[in-house]
Amino acid sequence: MALTDSSSLSTVIDQYLANSNWYGSASAAALRKEAIDWLLVKRPVSYEVAGRSQKLDYEMLRAEFERLNEFLQNNSTLRSPMFSRTVVGGRGRY
Repeated sequence: MALTDSSSLSTVIDQYLANSNWYGSASAAALRKEAIDWLLVKRPVSYEVAGRSQKLDYEMLRAEFERLNEFLQNNSTLRSPMFSRTVVGGRGRY
């Protein structure tokens, strides 16, 4: 789902939680990263799950965002061998 500026916090949290098993799935990782990005930009103070208020840990979210970013870069289906870089004789070649 594409989140927008007007997406509700509950929609974002649902997307975040629904994609908690993202490792091994680029699509789930992308959806979880999108939810984290929204949370980092909007920075809500808390949210409710099952009637209980929860606080967000922004340091943990930033760290997970970086892990997701790295996973997606390493598992991108968009990479083309035509643009890979090879080191030959100490000099980089594309």
